Amino acid sequence: MTLDTLLFNKIETPEFESELVIAGGPVLFSMILDNHPDVQELVNVLREIPESQRELQKHLYVLLAEEPEPGFVHPNDLFIAAYLWVLNKVNEELAFDASKRVLQASQLRWARIIAKSIHAKLAVQGTSGEQILAAVQMFTFEGGEDTSLRTREILEDEHGAYLEGRLNTDAE
Repeated sequence: MTLDTLLFNKIETPEFESELVIAGGPVLFSMILDNHPDVQELVNVLREIPESQRELQKHLYVLLAEEPEPGFVHPNDLFIAAYLWVLNKVNEELAFDASKRVLQASQLRWARIIAKSIHAKLAVQGTSGEQILAAVQMFTFEGGEDTSLRTREILEDEHGAYLEGRLNTDAE
């Protein structure tokens, strides 16, 4: 199956979008993507044909360039988020580059959450506990939504004991 077929006939569909829109938070969103057969197939294609990873990145940029209507979420938000999540699974460098553009764009919800989690994960590599805590605090409650859940999950995987104690202390 070609990348184009996966992108246009399986992922960028109202059916796929409706499966993602039910996610109440970043953890469920990631679980849906992780278990979706079409997403798994896309990940496999990207791993088997590494040059297709740049093709996906370029396609993400095309979707990102579409102008959203004022006052509405970007029409490709869920697809951009899914592609960014997939890119991060197969090539963290390309995902990081794409996430920078996502963070500069407006009217994104899910794509922004995924982009921030990519930045947070990379920010903690080789950093001190205080820098990790600062990263968690930076991604907490933007616009009234707790976007830090996945960030905290990533950070706890990396630095569980230290961070767990600090987060519990700070919450009191």
